[in-house]
Amino acid sequence: MKTAIKAGIAGAVLVVVGAAHAELHGEEAEDAARDAAVRQYAAKLEADWQQCLRKPETITTQDSGLCAYAMREAAKDAVKEKYQKALATAKEYADEGWLPKNVPAMMPQAQAAW
Repeated sequence: MKTAIKAGIAGAVLVVVGAAHAELHGEEAEDAARDAAVRQYAAKLEADWQQCLRKPETITTQDSGLCAYAMREAAKDAVKEKYQKALATAKEYADEGWLPKNVPAMMPQAQAAW
């Protein structure tokens, strides 16, 4: 009987540890996917910048600076677009009542800080 109880406790512990381990790996997978997406986007920006530098009209340091400026502006625009999409989604969720009650009150503050 004691063996059955010990086996039951050990099984429960293994289930809890296994679930926590799976959750941890799920978060790690999300982080890895996010990191991969950021690296892919950075590589695209770098390729665009290198392509700009290879243009025949890019001769001076100022021209290469303009390429870097264009790359920075493209990145800022992409971030702003992604933020606007996330904000629109959050507003929809707030309108539907799917978010905690304090979130809609925080949204104007977050938008102003942006």
